[in-house]
Amino acid sequence: MSQPSHVYCNPINLPYRFQFPDRSAEAFREAADPSVVVFNDRYWLFASKSGGYWYSSDMHDWQFVKSIVLPVEDYAPDVRVIDGWLYFTASDNQNPCPIFRTQTPELDQWQKVCEPFAYWDPNLFEDEDGQVYLYWGCSNKVPIQGVKMDAQTMQPVGEPVALFGGKPEVHGWERCGENHSTDARPFIEGAWMTKHQGRYYLQYAGPGTEWNVYADGVYVSDAPLGPYTYAQNNPYSYKPGGFAPGAGHGSTFYDVHGNLWHMSTMRISVKHAFERRLGLFPAGFDDDGHLYCNTHFGDYPTILPQGKWDPWVDAFAGWMLLSYNKPATASSVLDGHETVLAFNENIQQFWSASTGNQGEWLSVDLQRPCMIHAIQINFAEMHCASDAIHHTNQSHGYVLQVSDDDKQWQTICDKSDSIVALPHDMVHFKKPVTGRFVKIVNHHIPADGKFALCGLRVFGTTDQPTPVAVNQIDIQRHRDSSMDAALSWPVSSDAIGYNVLWGTSPDKLYHSWLVYDQNQLHLGALDHDRAYHVRIDAFNEGGITLGQVVKMSMG
Repeated sequence: MSQPSHVYCNPINLPYRFQFPDRSAEAFREAADPSVVVFNDRYWLFASKSGGYWYSSDMHDWQFVKSIVLPVEDYAPDVRVIDGWLYFTASDNQNPCPIFRTQTPELDQWQKVCEPFAYWDPNLFEDEDGQVYLYWGCSNKVPIQGVKMDAQTMQPVGEPVALFGGKPEVHGWERCGENHSTDARPFIEGAWMTKHQGRYYLQYAGPGTEWNVYADGVYVSDAPLGPYTYAQNNPYSYKPGGFAPGAGHGSTFYDVHGNLWHMSTMRISVKHAFERRLGLFPAGFDDDGHLYCNTHFGDYPTILPQGKWDPWVDAFAGWMLLSYNKPATASSVLDGHETVLAFNENIQQFWSASTGNQGEWLSVDLQRPCMIHAIQINFAEMHCASDAIHHTNQSHGYVLQVSDDDKQWQTICDKSDSIVALPHDMVHFKKPVTGRFVKIVNHHIPADGKFALCGLRVFGTTDQPTPVAVNQIDIQRHRDSSMDAALSWPVSSDAIGYNVLWGTSPDKLYHSWLVYDQNQLHLGALDHDRAYHVRIDAFNEGGITLGQVVKMSMG
Protein backbone atom coordinates (compact mmCIF):
# COMPACT_ATOMS: atom_id res chain seq x y z
CA MET A 1 0.00 0.00 0.00
CA SER A 2 1.46 3.38 -1.02
CA GLN A 3 2.00 6.04 1.61
CA PRO A 4 -0.31 9.10 1.46
CA SER A 5 1.49 12.38 0.85
CA HIS A 6 -0.44 14.40 3.42
CA VAL A 7 -1.94 13.11 6.67
CA TYR A 8 -3.35 15.05 9.61
CA CYS A 9 -4.66 14.14 13.06
CA ASN A 10 -7.22 16.01 15.15
CA PRO A 11 -6.89 18.34 16.89
CA ILE A 12 -5.17 19.91 13.90
CA ASN A 13 -1.74 21.34 14.61
CA LEU A 14 -1.90 25.14 14.52
CA PRO A 15 0.04 27.66 16.63
CA TYR A 16 -3.05 28.32 18.76
CA ARG A 17 -2.54 31.64 20.46
CA PHE A 18 -2.07 32.07 24.19
CA GLN A 19 -4.82 34.31 25.55
CA PHE A 20 -4.44 37.60 27.39
CA PRO A 21 -3.70 37.22 31.13
CA ASP A 22 -6.83 39.07 32.28
CA ARG A 23 -8.92 36.05 31.16
CA SER A 24 -7.32 33.41 33.39
CA ALA A 25 -4.75 33.00 36.17
CA GLU A 26 -3.09 30.25 34.13
CA ALA A 27 -2.05 30.61 30.51
CA PHE A 28 -4.13 28.71 27.98
CA ARG A 29 -4.42 28.52 24.22
CA GLU A 30 -7.66 28.94 22.33
CA ALA A 31 -9.15 28.83 18.86
CA ALA A 32 -12.78 28.05 18.12
CA ASP A 33 -15.77 28.73 15.86
CA PRO A 34 -13.82 28.25 12.61
CA SER A 35 -14.91 29.70 9.28
CA VAL A 36 -13.20 28.24 6.21
CA VAL A 37 -13.64 29.18 2.55
CA VAL A 38 -11.70 28.79 -0.69
CA PHE A 39 -10.66 32.11 -2.24
CA ASN A 40 -8.16 32.52 -5.09
CA ASP A 41 -7.35 28.79 -4.92
CA ARG A 42 -6.34 29.01 -1.27
CA TYR A 43 -8.07 27.93 1.92
CA TRP A 44 -8.73 30.79 4.34
CA LEU A 45 -9.32 29.94 7.99
CA PHE A 46 -10.59 32.38 10.60
CA ALA A 47 -11.11 31.35 14.24
CA SER A 48 -12.01 33.10 17.48
CA LYS A 49 -9.29 34.76 19.56
CA SER A 50 -6.44 34.00 17.16
CA GLY A 51 -5.07 37.50 16.50
CA GLY A 52 -5.37 37.02 12.75
CA TYR A 53 -6.09 34.25 10.27
CA TRP A 54 -4.45 31.48 8.24
CA TYR A 55 -4.22 30.46 4.61
CA SER A 56 -3.09 27.26 2.93
CA SER A 57 -2.82 25.73 -0.52
CA ASP A 58 -3.33 22.15 0.72
CA MET A 59 -5.07 22.25 4.16
CA HIS A 60 -1.89 20.75 5.61
CA ASP A 61 0.58 23.62 5.94
CA TRP A 62 -0.96 26.87 7.17
CA GLN A 63 0.55 30.37 7.01
CA PHE A 64 -0.53 32.95 9.57
CA VAL A 65 -1.49 36.56 8.81
CA LYS A 66 -1.50 38.84 11.84
CA SER A 67 -4.25 41.39 11.36
CA ILE A 68 -4.07 44.98 12.55
CA VAL A 69 -7.18 45.96 10.57
CA LEU A 70 -9.88 43.48 11.56
CA PRO A 71 -11.57 43.20 15.00
CA VAL A 72 -9.81 39.89 15.63
CA GLU A 73 -10.65 39.87 19.35
CA ASP A 74 -14.37 39.61 18.56
CA TYR A 75 -15.77 36.10 18.80
CA ALA A 76 -17.03 33.85 15.99
CA PRO A 77 -15.49 35.50 12.93
CA ASP A 78 -17.35 34.83 9.70
CA VAL A 79 -15.71 34.84 6.28
CA ARG A 80 -17.50 34.38 2.95
CA VAL A 81 -16.85 34.91 -0.75
CA ILE A 82 -19.41 37.33 -2.22
CA ASP A 83 -19.26 38.67 -5.78
CA GLY A 84 -15.53 37.99 -6.09
CA TRP A 85 -14.61 39.57 -2.74
CA LEU A 86 -13.70 38.00 0.57
CA TYR A 87 -16.05 39.38 3.24
CA PHE A 88 -15.46 39.36 7.00
CA THR A 89 -17.58 40.14 10.03
CA ALA A 90 -17.62 39.05 13.68
CA SER A 91 -19.65 39.29 16.88
CA ASP A 92 -20.61 42.28 19.02
CA ASN A 93 -23.83 42.42 21.02
CA GLN A 94 -23.38 46.02 22.17
CA ASN A 95 -22.39 47.91 19.02
CA PRO A 96 -23.09 47.66 15.29
CA CYS A 97 -20.77 45.03 13.82
CA PRO A 98 -18.51 46.19 11.01
CA ILE A 99 -18.35 44.29 7.73
CA PHE A 100 -15.07 44.30 5.80
CA ARG A 101 -14.01 43.02 2.40
CA THR A 102 -10.77 42.45 0.49
CA GLN A 103 -9.25 40.91 -2.61
CA THR A 104 -5.78 40.68 -1.06
CA PRO A 105 -6.25 39.00 2.33
CA GLU A 106 -2.63 37.81 2.40
CA LEU A 107 -1.64 41.49 2.78
CA ASP A 108 -4.21 42.29 5.49
CA GLN A 109 -5.65 44.96 3.21
CA TRP A 110 -9.31 45.25 4.16
CA GLN A 111 -11.83 47.99 3.50
CA LYS A 112 -14.81 48.62 5.74
CA VAL A 113 -18.13 48.29 3.92
CA CYS A 114 -20.58 49.25 6.66
CA GLU A 115 -21.73 48.69 10.24
CA PRO A 116 -25.31 47.39 9.85
CA PHE A 117 -26.37 46.40 13.41
CA ALA A 118 -25.31 44.40 16.47
CA TYR A 119 -25.32 40.59 16.22
CA TRP A 120 -23.54 37.50 17.56
CA ASP A 121 -22.28 34.45 15.65
CA PRO A 122 -22.94 35.88 12.19
CA ASN A 123 -22.91 34.07 8.86
CA LEU A 124 -23.17 35.79 5.48
CA PHE A 125 -24.39 33.80 2.49
CA GLU A 126 -24.55 34.66 -1.21
CA ASP A 127 -27.19 32.72 -3.12
CA GLU A 128 -26.77 31.62 -6.73
CA ASP A 129 -28.93 34.53 -7.91
CA GLY A 130 -26.63 37.06 -6.24
CA GLN A 131 -28.94 37.75 -3.31
CA VAL A 132 -27.20 37.99 0.07
CA TYR A 133 -28.49 36.87 3.46
CA LEU A 134 -27.23 37.19 7.01
CA TYR A 135 -27.91 34.60 9.73
CA TRP A 136 -27.01 35.01 13.38
CA GLY A 137 -27.81 34.01 16.96
CA CYS A 138 -26.25 32.76 20.18
CA SER A 139 -28.79 32.34 22.96
CA ASN A 140 -30.70 29.90 25.13
CA LYS A 141 -33.79 32.08 24.70
CA VAL A 142 -33.71 33.87 21.32
CA PRO A 143 -33.88 31.76 18.13
CA ILE A 144 -31.52 31.79 15.16
CA GLN A 145 -32.55 34.68 12.89
CA GLY A 146 -32.05 35.63 9.27
CA VAL A 147 -32.49 38.69 7.10
CA LYS A 148 -31.95 39.61 3.48
CA MET A 149 -29.10 42.07 2.90
CA ASP A 150 -28.54 44.58 0.12
CA ALA A 151 -25.69 43.02 -1.86
CA GLN A 152 -24.07 46.41 -2.50
CA THR A 153 -24.48 48.28 0.80
CA MET A 154 -24.68 45.23 3.10
CA GLN A 155 -27.56 46.85 4.96
CA PRO A 156 -30.62 44.76 5.91
CA VAL A 157 -33.61 44.69 3.61
CA GLY A 158 -36.82 44.15 5.55
CA GLU A 159 -37.23 42.76 9.04
CA PRO A 160 -35.36 39.80 10.57
CA VAL A 161 -37.12 36.43 10.53
CA ALA A 162 -37.00 34.05 13.50
CA LEU A 163 -36.04 30.66 12.04
CA PHE A 164 -35.69 28.09 14.83
CA GLY A 165 -34.49 27.62 18.40
CA GLY A 166 -33.59 24.82 20.75
CA LYS A 167 -35.98 21.97 21.54
CA PRO A 168 -34.19 19.87 24.16
CA GLU A 169 -37.48 18.29 25.18
CA VAL A 170 -37.47 16.30 21.90
CA HIS A 171 -33.89 16.63 20.61
CA GLY A 172 -31.77 14.67 23.05
CA TRP A 173 -28.46 15.95 21.70
CA GLU A 174 -29.46 19.55 22.48
CA ARG A 175 -29.47 18.82 26.21
CA CYS A 176 -26.66 20.43 28.18
CA GLY A 177 -23.96 18.93 30.35
CA GLU A 178 -21.32 16.27 29.99
CA ASN A 179 -23.02 13.40 28.14
CA HIS A 180 -26.27 15.45 28.03
CA SER A 181 -26.68 15.18 31.80
CA THR A 182 -28.50 18.41 32.77
CA ASP A 183 -31.81 20.10 32.05
CA ALA A 184 -30.44 23.61 31.49
CA ARG A 185 -31.58 25.39 28.33
CA PRO A 186 -29.05 24.91 25.52
CA PHE A 187 -27.27 27.70 23.72
CA ILE A 188 -28.29 27.51 20.06
CA GLU A 189 -25.63 29.32 18.06
CA GLY A 190 -23.09 29.28 15.24
CA ALA A 191 -25.23 29.47 12.10
CA TRP A 192 -23.68 28.36 8.80
CA MET A 193 -25.48 28.06 5.45
CA THR A 194 -24.74 25.48 2.74
CA LYS A 195 -26.84 25.15 -0.42
CA HIS A 196 -27.10 21.76 -2.08
CA GLN A 197 -29.21 20.86 -5.11
CA GLY A 198 -31.52 23.82 -4.64
CA ARG A 199 -32.11 23.29 -0.93
CA TYR A 200 -30.85 25.38 1.98
CA TYR A 201 -29.05 23.62 4.84
CA LEU A 202 -28.86 26.00 7.80
CA GLN A 203 -26.50 24.51 10.34
CA TYR A 204 -26.27 25.43 14.01
CA ALA A 205 -24.40 24.46 17.17
CA GLY A 206 -25.47 23.30 20.62
CA PRO A 207 -25.71 22.71 23.52
CA GLY A 208 -22.51 24.32 24.89
CA THR A 209 -18.87 24.64 23.90
CA GLU A 210 -17.44 23.41 27.23
CA TRP A 211 -18.99 19.93 27.01
CA ASN A 212 -17.90 16.80 25.20
CA VAL A 213 -21.22 16.73 23.35
CA TYR A 214 -20.82 20.08 21.56
CA ALA A 215 -22.22 19.36 18.11
CA ASP A 216 -23.71 20.78 14.95
CA GLY A 217 -27.24 20.13 13.73
CA VAL A 218 -29.06 21.24 10.61
CA TYR A 219 -32.46 22.41 9.42
CA VAL A 220 -33.45 22.28 5.73
CA SER A 221 -35.64 24.55 3.61
CA ASP A 222 -36.60 25.31 0.02
CA ALA A 223 -36.11 29.04 0.65
CA PRO A 224 -33.28 30.97 2.35
CA LEU A 225 -35.54 32.44 5.04
CA GLY A 226 -37.61 29.34 5.59
CA PRO A 227 -39.74 27.77 6.76
CA TYR A 228 -37.14 25.27 7.98
CA THR A 229 -37.61 21.58 8.80
CA TYR A 230 -35.48 19.71 11.31
CA ALA A 231 -33.27 17.12 9.57
CA GLN A 232 -33.66 13.42 10.36
CA ASN A 233 -29.99 12.63 11.02
CA ASN A 234 -29.14 15.23 13.66
CA PRO A 235 -26.71 16.01 15.05
CA TYR A 236 -24.89 15.65 11.76
CA SER A 237 -21.50 16.62 13.29
CA TYR A 238 -20.99 14.87 16.65
CA LYS A 239 -17.91 13.51 18.41
CA PRO A 240 -18.48 12.98 22.15
CA GLY A 241 -15.80 10.31 22.72
CA GLY A 242 -12.20 9.47 22.01
CA PHE A 243 -9.09 11.45 22.84
CA ALA A 244 -10.40 14.89 21.84
CA PRO A 245 -14.20 15.31 21.96
CA GLY A 246 -16.38 17.98 20.41
CA ALA A 247 -17.45 18.78 16.85
CA GLY A 248 -19.63 21.88 17.20
CA HIS A 249 -19.81 25.44 15.85
CA GLY A 250 -18.12 24.82 12.55
CA SER A 251 -18.21 25.63 8.87
CA THR A 252 -18.84 23.42 5.86
CA PHE A 253 -16.88 23.96 2.64
CA TYR A 254 -15.78 22.31 -0.59
CA ASP A 255 -12.09 21.75 -1.24
CA VAL A 256 -10.47 22.44 -4.62
CA HIS A 257 -11.26 18.86 -5.70
CA GLY A 258 -14.98 19.17 -4.97
CA ASN A 259 -14.90 17.20 -1.70
CA LEU A 260 -16.99 18.48 1.21
CA TRP A 261 -15.41 19.15 4.63
CA HIS A 262 -16.51 20.35 8.03
CA MET A 263 -14.15 22.15 10.42
CA SER A 264 -15.44 22.58 13.97
CA THR A 265 -14.58 23.20 17.61
CA MET A 266 -13.05 20.58 19.93
CA ARG A 267 -13.11 20.78 23.72
CA ILE A 268 -10.28 20.74 26.29
CA SER A 269 -11.68 23.13 28.97
CA VAL A 270 -9.14 22.41 31.71
CA LYS A 271 -7.33 25.70 32.29
CA HIS A 272 -10.38 27.67 31.12
CA ALA A 273 -13.86 26.76 29.87
CA PHE A 274 -12.90 28.25 26.51
CA GLU A 275 -9.68 26.25 26.14
CA ARG A 276 -10.54 24.82 22.73
CA ARG A 277 -9.04 23.50 19.51
CA LEU A 278 -10.08 22.89 15.90
CA GLY A 279 -11.00 19.62 14.23
CA LEU A 280 -11.30 18.84 10.52
CA PHE A 281 -13.69 16.13 9.32
CA PRO A 282 -14.73 14.72 5.93
CA ALA A 283 -18.35 15.49 5.11
CA GLY A 284 -20.88 15.02 2.35
CA PHE A 285 -24.46 14.63 1.19
CA ASP A 286 -25.94 11.19 0.60
CA ASP A 287 -28.28 10.27 -2.25
CA ASP A 288 -31.30 11.22 -0.13
CA GLY A 289 -29.95 14.71 0.53
CA HIS A 290 -28.86 14.09 4.12
CA LEU A 291 -25.86 16.13 5.25
CA TYR A 292 -23.36 14.04 7.21
CA CYS A 293 -19.94 14.39 8.81
CA ASN A 294 -17.54 11.47 9.20
CA THR A 295 -16.22 11.62 12.77
CA HIS A 296 -15.58 7.85 12.98
CA PHE A 297 -12.11 7.48 14.54
CA GLY A 298 -12.11 11.25 14.23
CA ASP A 299 -8.89 11.80 16.18
CA TYR A 300 -6.90 9.11 14.36
CA PRO A 301 -4.69 9.88 11.33
CA THR A 302 -6.73 11.00 8.33
CA ILE A 303 -5.66 11.33 4.71
CA LEU A 304 -5.90 14.62 2.83
CA PRO A 305 -7.00 13.68 -0.70
CA GLN A 306 -5.24 14.70 -3.89
CA GLY A 307 -8.43 14.36 -5.93
CA LYS A 308 -12.09 13.38 -5.69
CA TRP A 309 -12.70 10.76 -2.99
CA ASP A 310 -15.24 8.80 -0.95
CA PRO A 311 -15.22 10.30 2.57
CA TRP A 312 -16.22 6.97 4.14
CA VAL A 313 -13.78 4.74 2.27
CA ASP A 314 -10.73 6.88 1.54
CA ALA A 315 -10.29 9.09 4.62
CA PHE A 316 -9.05 6.75 7.35
CA ALA A 317 -5.30 6.11 7.07
CA GLY A 318 -5.75 2.64 8.58
CA TRP A 319 -3.16 3.08 11.34
CA MET A 320 -4.22 1.97 14.78
CA LEU A 321 -3.25 3.40 18.16
CA LEU A 322 -0.26 1.46 19.55
CA SER A 323 0.39 3.42 22.75
CA TYR A 324 -2.90 3.13 24.67
CA ASN A 325 -2.25 2.51 28.38
CA LYS A 326 1.25 1.18 27.67
CA PRO A 327 3.99 1.16 30.37
CA ALA A 328 5.93 4.40 30.48
CA THR A 329 8.89 5.95 32.24
CA ALA A 330 10.06 9.54 32.51
CA SER A 331 12.96 11.69 33.61
CA SER A 332 10.75 13.11 36.39
CA VAL A 333 7.10 13.24 37.42
CA LEU A 334 5.16 16.11 38.95
CA ASP A 335 2.84 14.96 41.73
CA GLY A 336 -0.61 14.14 40.39
CA HIS A 337 0.54 13.97 36.79
CA GLU A 338 1.86 10.44 36.37
CA THR A 339 3.17 9.00 33.11
CA VAL A 340 0.01 6.95 32.46
CA LEU A 341 -1.90 10.19 31.88
CA ALA A 342 -0.05 10.74 28.60
CA PHE A 343 -1.37 7.42 27.28
CA ASN A 344 -4.96 7.11 28.55
CA GLU A 345 -6.64 8.88 25.60
CA ASN A 346 -8.03 11.74 27.68
CA ILE A 347 -6.99 15.19 26.50
CA GLN A 348 -8.06 16.68 29.86
CA GLN A 349 -5.39 14.72 31.78
CA PHE A 350 -1.63 14.89 31.35
CA TRP A 351 1.79 13.80 32.48
CA SER A 352 4.16 16.54 33.54
CA ALA A 353 7.86 16.57 34.27
CA SER A 354 8.90 18.53 37.32
CA THR A 355 10.62 21.16 35.13
CA GLY A 356 10.70 22.46 31.60
CA ASN A 357 14.43 21.96 31.33
CA GLN A 358 16.17 20.70 28.24
CA GLY A 359 16.69 16.95 28.55
CA GLU A 360 13.44 16.06 30.36
CA TRP A 361 11.97 13.00 28.63
CA LEU A 362 9.07 10.57 28.41
CA SER A 363 9.33 7.02 27.05
CA VAL A 364 6.71 4.38 26.25
CA ASP A 365 7.07 0.63 25.79
CA LEU A 366 4.79 -0.60 22.97
CA GLN A 367 5.42 -4.14 24.28
CA ARG A 368 6.17 -5.56 20.83
CA PRO A 369 8.02 -4.43 17.70
CA CYS A 370 5.65 -2.29 15.64
CA MET A 371 5.55 -0.53 12.31
CA ILE A 372 5.22 3.12 13.33
CA HIS A 373 3.62 5.33 10.69
CA ALA A 374 2.87 8.47 12.70
CA ILE A 375 3.24 10.05 16.14
CA GLN A 376 1.07 12.86 17.48
CA ILE A 377 2.60 14.97 20.25
CA ASN A 378 0.05 16.87 22.34
CA PHE A 379 1.58 19.38 24.73
CA ALA A 380 -0.20 20.33 27.96
CA GLU A 381 2.07 23.30 28.82
CA MET A 382 1.82 23.05 32.57
CA HIS A 383 2.48 26.21 34.57
CA CYS A 384 3.23 28.50 31.65
CA ALA A 385 3.52 32.13 32.72
CA SER A 386 0.16 33.89 32.90
CA ASP A 387 1.46 36.50 30.44
CA ALA A 388 2.61 33.80 28.01
CA ILE A 389 1.13 35.73 25.09
CA HIS A 390 3.82 38.37 25.59
CA HIS A 391 6.78 35.99 25.96
CA THR A 392 9.45 35.95 23.28
CA ASN A 393 9.64 32.15 23.22
CA GLN A 394 6.37 30.74 21.88
CA SER A 395 7.84 27.57 20.38
CA HIS A 396 8.19 23.87 21.16
CA GLY A 397 11.41 22.01 20.45
CA TYR A 398 11.93 18.28 20.90
CA VAL A 399 13.58 15.11 19.61
CA LEU A 400 11.82 11.78 18.92
CA GLN A 401 13.75 8.55 19.31
CA VAL A 402 13.00 4.85 18.85
CA SER A 403 14.63 1.73 20.27
CA ASP A 404 14.32 -2.05 20.16
CA ASP A 405 15.79 -2.64 23.63
CA ASP A 406 15.38 0.60 25.65
CA LYS A 407 19.18 1.04 25.51
CA GLN A 408 20.28 1.91 21.99
CA TRP A 409 18.29 4.85 20.63
CA GLN A 410 17.88 6.13 17.09
CA THR A 411 16.67 9.67 16.38
CA ILE A 412 13.71 9.59 13.98
CA CYS A 413 12.67 13.26 14.19
CA ASP A 414 14.68 16.27 15.35
CA LYS A 415 12.76 19.50 15.91
CA SER A 416 15.12 20.88 18.53
CA ASP A 417 15.64 24.03 16.45
CA SER A 418 11.91 24.72 16.01
CA ILE A 419 10.91 28.37 16.26
CA VAL A 420 7.14 27.82 16.03
CA ALA A 421 4.48 26.55 18.39
CA LEU A 422 3.65 22.88 17.83
CA PRO A 423 0.91 22.21 20.41
CA HIS A 424 -0.49 19.16 18.58
CA ASP A 425 2.35 18.25 16.28
CA MET A 426 1.81 15.34 13.89
CA VAL A 427 4.93 13.55 12.63
CA HIS A 428 4.17 11.37 9.62
CA PHE A 429 6.91 9.01 8.49
CA LYS A 430 6.92 8.59 4.71
CA LYS A 431 8.75 5.32 5.34
CA PRO A 432 7.44 3.53 8.46
CA VAL A 433 9.81 3.15 11.40
CA THR A 434 10.19 -0.17 13.22
CA GLY A 435 10.62 -0.16 16.99
CA ARG A 436 9.30 -1.16 20.38
CA PHE A 437 10.19 1.86 22.53
CA VAL A 438 9.43 5.49 21.68
CA LYS A 439 10.94 8.44 23.54
CA ILE A 440 10.44 12.18 23.33
CA VAL A 441 13.18 14.44 24.71
CA ASN A 442 12.49 18.08 25.51
CA HIS A 443 14.64 20.83 24.05
CA HIS A 444 12.54 23.88 24.86
CA ILE A 445 9.00 24.74 25.91
CA PRO A 446 7.07 28.05 25.65
CA ALA A 447 6.75 30.69 28.33
CA ASP A 448 8.70 29.06 31.18
CA GLY A 449 6.29 26.13 31.37
CA LYS A 450 6.95 22.56 32.40
CA PHE A 451 7.45 19.78 29.86
CA ALA A 452 4.01 18.15 29.89
CA LEU A 453 2.05 15.96 27.49
CA CYS A 454 -1.65 15.09 27.43
CA GLY A 455 -1.05 12.61 24.65
CA LEU A 456 2.02 10.94 23.16
CA ARG A 457 0.04 8.98 20.60
CA VAL A 458 1.83 6.38 18.48
CA PHE A 459 0.02 5.07 15.38
CA GLY A 460 0.92 2.18 13.11
CA THR A 461 0.38 -1.48 12.35
CA THR A 462 1.09 -4.82 14.00
CA ASP A 463 0.49 -8.48 13.19
CA GLN A 464 -2.00 -8.82 16.05
CA PRO A 465 -5.30 -10.45 14.99
CA THR A 466 -8.31 -8.16 15.04
CA PRO A 467 -10.78 -8.68 17.91
CA VAL A 468 -13.91 -10.81 17.96
CA ALA A 469 -16.99 -9.17 16.42
CA VAL A 470 -19.75 -7.71 18.58
CA ASN A 471 -22.94 -9.34 17.32
CA GLN A 472 -25.13 -8.90 20.41
CA ILE A 473 -26.28 -5.60 21.89
CA ASP A 474 -28.62 -5.17 24.83
CA ILE A 475 -30.62 -1.96 24.34
CA GLN A 476 -32.78 -0.37 27.01
CA ARG A 477 -34.86 2.42 25.47
CA HIS A 478 -38.28 3.35 26.78
CA ARG A 479 -40.94 5.29 24.93
CA ASP A 480 -41.44 7.80 27.75
CA SER A 481 -37.71 8.64 27.71
CA SER A 482 -36.78 7.75 24.15
CA MET A 483 -34.04 10.39 23.90
CA ASP A 484 -31.89 8.03 25.98
CA ALA A 485 -30.73 4.48 25.40
CA ALA A 486 -28.59 2.29 27.65
CA LEU A 487 -26.38 0.03 25.53
CA SER A 488 -24.33 -2.92 26.73
CA TRP A 489 -22.56 -5.71 24.87
CA PRO A 490 -20.33 -8.74 25.51
CA VAL A 491 -16.65 -7.98 25.94
CA SER A 492 -14.80 -8.70 22.70
CA SER A 493 -11.65 -10.75 23.18
CA ASP A 494 -8.47 -8.65 22.77
CA ALA A 495 -10.36 -5.40 22.06
CA ILE A 496 -9.01 -2.18 23.57
CA GLY A 497 -12.07 -0.19 22.57
CA TYR A 498 -15.29 0.07 20.63
CA ASN A 499 -16.75 2.47 18.11
CA VAL A 500 -20.49 2.71 18.71
CA LEU A 501 -22.30 3.75 15.53
CA TRP A 502 -25.96 4.60 15.08
CA GLY A 503 -28.28 6.16 12.56
CA THR A 504 -31.78 6.23 11.15
CA SER A 505 -31.28 3.15 8.95
CA PRO A 506 -28.70 0.37 8.59
CA ASP A 507 -27.03 2.19 5.69
CA LYS A 508 -26.97 5.57 7.46
CA LEU A 509 -24.93 4.91 10.60
CA TYR A 510 -23.51 8.42 10.46
CA HIS A 511 -23.08 9.03 14.22
CA SER A 512 -20.37 7.49 16.38
CA TRP A 513 -19.02 7.44 19.92
CA LEU A 514 -15.58 5.93 20.51
CA VAL A 515 -14.91 4.38 23.93
CA TYR A 516 -12.01 2.52 25.51
CA ASP A 517 -12.11 -0.33 28.05
CA GLN A 518 -15.86 -0.34 28.56
CA ASN A 519 -18.70 -2.44 27.21
CA GLN A 520 -21.60 -0.16 28.02
CA LEU A 521 -22.68 3.32 27.02
CA HIS A 522 -25.48 5.70 27.95
CA LEU A 523 -26.50 7.30 24.68
CA GLY A 524 -28.40 10.54 25.25
CA ALA A 525 -28.25 12.10 21.78
CA LEU A 526 -31.41 10.57 20.30
CA ASP A 527 -34.49 12.32 18.97
CA HIS A 528 -37.75 11.54 20.74
CA ASP A 529 -39.68 8.69 19.09
CA ARG A 530 -37.27 8.38 16.15
CA ALA A 531 -36.27 4.87 15.07
CA TYR A 532 -32.57 4.01 15.03
CA HIS A 533 -30.18 1.21 14.19
CA VAL A 534 -26.89 0.63 16.00
CA ARG A 535 -23.64 -1.24 15.32
CA ILE A 536 -20.62 -1.70 17.58
CA ASP A 537 -17.20 -2.17 16.00
CA ALA A 538 -14.44 -3.65 18.18
CA PHE A 539 -10.85 -2.56 17.60
CA ASN A 540 -7.32 -3.16 18.80
CA GLU A 541 -3.79 -2.60 17.51
CA GLY A 542 -4.41 -5.08 14.70
CA GLY A 543 -7.42 -3.28 13.25
CA ILE A 544 -11.19 -3.01 13.35
CA THR A 545 -13.83 -5.77 13.34
CA LEU A 546 -17.26 -4.65 12.19
CA GLY A 547 -20.20 -5.68 14.34
CA GLN A 548 -23.72 -6.67 13.44
CA VAL A 549 -26.37 -3.99 12.90
CA VAL A 550 -29.19 -4.15 15.47
CA LYS A 551 -32.49 -2.27 15.43
CA MET A 552 -32.92 0.00 18.45
CA SER A 553 -36.48 -0.79 19.45
CA MET A 554 -38.35 0.80 22.35
CA GLY A 555 -39.79 -1.06 25.33
